[in-house]
Amino acid sequence: MSVERALVLAKPDAVCIRQAPITAVETLLKSINGGKLLCFEHHVVPTELAEQHYEEHKGKGFFPKLLNFICNPNGVIVMVFEGVNAVKTIREVFGPTFVEKAIQVECLRGKFGSCGGINCFHSSDSAESGARETKLWVDYFKIELNEEKAKKAFDEYKAKYDGKYKCDVSKVRDIVKKIRADSGEYVNAMKELSDCDDFLIKQLLASIILN
Repeated sequence: MSVERALVLAKPDAVCIRQAPITAVETLLKSINGGKLLCFEHHVVPTELAEQHYEEHKGKGFFPKLLNFICNPNGVIVMVFEGVNAVKTIREVFGPTFVEKAIQVECLRGKFGSCGGINCFHSSDSAESGARETKLWVDYFKIELNEEKAKKAFDEYKAKYDGKYKCDVSKVRDIVKKIRADSGEYVNAMKELSDCDDFLIKQLLASIILN
């Protein structure tokens, strides 16, 4: 059994939802054998770092959208987990990449994701990428990997947001479907968005639309 480190990002949509990072940390610490949380920090991602992180996708048609979304001013929560077979366990907890598949199984992307690749979480896909990605982000932001410090940061985040801000993801999914339909549906969706009094939904939808 190998002890691995994996980078996990609560992406800008997860930051909007508030509860998503809390559920992710608690679920992963229960699921990973000997699981430890070594980092829990909020950062806005500069283009330079995003390009390095997604380097393998450079030149692909969706590359600009990847950069645009991860660099959203909502920022991301950077997490590093350590444990036995951590990479595989995390990916099982998060589920399929695309939300339309994720909602068919019990997983966190199915619970919190909005549509397509707007799926709330990034996680390393191998032990090798886990080591590479962890080094990249830790070095860039000069992060100290420290279990006690990470726990304190998470506890403070949880105390501030747990159960206090609820974003209706199903409503987000409905509006996104309309936005992606014909022009008439788009107009109706924009009206729903402007009439919506839920700030978190507005923030999340703005992120998706701008992407």
